[in-house]
Amino acid sequence: EGVAQRPRTVVELGSGWGSNLPYLSERVGVRIGSRSRWGKVIGVEVTPELANKSWEKYRWLGNIEIEAEDMFAFTIPGGVDGVIFSFSYCVMKPPSGTRVDFLRTVWDQLAPRGRIVIFDAGLPSTRWRWTLPFWRWVMSHSLLGDPDVDPYADMHRAFEGQTIHTEKLGPGHFVIWVVKE
Repeated sequence: EGVAQRPRTVVELGSGWGSNLPYLSERVGVRIGSRSRWGKVIGVEVTPELANKSWEKYRWLGNIEIEAEDMFAFTIPGGVDGVIFSFSYCVMKPPSGTRVDFLRTVWDQLAPRGRIVIFDAGLPSTRWRWTLPFWRWVMSHSLLGDPDVDPYADMHRAFEGQTIHTEKLGPGHFVIWVVKE
């Protein structure tokens, strides 16, 4: 059978309790026919308790690492195939520079054809304008982060000339990604 190339290494920044790890774990590595040679998923979570719980829950997967470290202090290994921000982009506050600067730093660590993916939640559409004050309050007082962060605009500023892809996943949820050509 043919060889299907999959990402070898994926880093999830803000992995929380690890709910994405099984999904990512299944999708890394090289598959030859029905046999697999697994890649690696690295979850980075600033809260040690969450990092420990996700390790206890998912270490059986065999191809994950969990780092209890701030995403800005973590050194992303060079040549990774993907970096995903899972509900962490609108929350993160770089200690120096901007979110755009941090995206560019992550970009420098990607292998050719690597991807940066932002999976997050934002303010509802203008159709629900009457609820905006409520959602601004909820976002600013919860783990959803700063309601005024615009990941789409940040991606365009960081990767001018690259194609930025976006997809709405439901009320307030979205995914944005860019592929390193």
